[in-house]
Amino acid sequence: MSNRILEINKQGLRKLDPTAIDPADFTPEALDHIFGLYYALWRHSGNPKDPHVEISPDICSNGFVNLRLLVCDPVACGIMAKLVVHNLRKRPEYATVNVDWVIGSDHTSATFSYEVAKLLGASHAFTERGPDKSQIWRRGVIGQNEIVLQAEALISTGKTAKAVRQALRAGNPHPINFFPAVLALASRSNNHLIDGIYPILGLRHYEMQTWERAQCPLHQQGSVSIHEPQHRWHMLTGKS
Repeated sequence: MSNRILEINKQGLRKLDPTAIDPADFTPEALDHIFGLYYALWRHSGNPKDPHVEISPDICSNGFVNLRLLVCDPVACGIMAKLVVHNLRKRPEYATVNVDWVIGSDHTSATFSYEVAKLLGASHAFTERGPDKSQIWRRGVIGQNEIVLQAEALISTGKTAKAVRQALRAGNPHPINFFPAVLALASRSNNHLIDGIYPILGLRHYEMQTWERAQCPLHQQGSVSIHEPQHRWHMLTGKS
């Protein structure tokens, strides 16, 4: 089955039943293949003549992860949610911990966290973007004894994940009981903890380097940076 996953195209993936998949079939190589189908993963070749990415103003990187198109596909999103929940429940320390709410950030993580909530039989909501990359909670009150699991499609620097938790604390009248881990479909953060306490349980982790533009070795070797790479995939890969 794993060989078939490695050879499957997007149409074939959409024919899979998320409730019937075997998580063992989705090896790291298979996940990378699926991410590639949705233009979700790019890594620099090492050739200084090839372009690299600018993931934010004046911040360069040799890799790029963007899961927006993947989580827009209901079947793919459902499959990824099942894999992440399986990854969570196979850990003995988390296998039986109850979950009352699953909450993600706005926008990409909203659909992914919804699918996770469905599998865990929990309520679902998501924060909303505020000014200066903040997140805002205005979707009611979370019960004082309810446990909140945060589920993010991608954790890059960890700043958005932290902003979600700040929003929940600020928007509720009492302390939030957070689940003792944070779920992620993919992670490229060098920090493996949120709030310095909660481990990130990522289905796929990528070691990607970032530099300030002035210190970027790829720039220094003549590589051109691509700003907003999610909109310029063809410039990175030569594919439309």
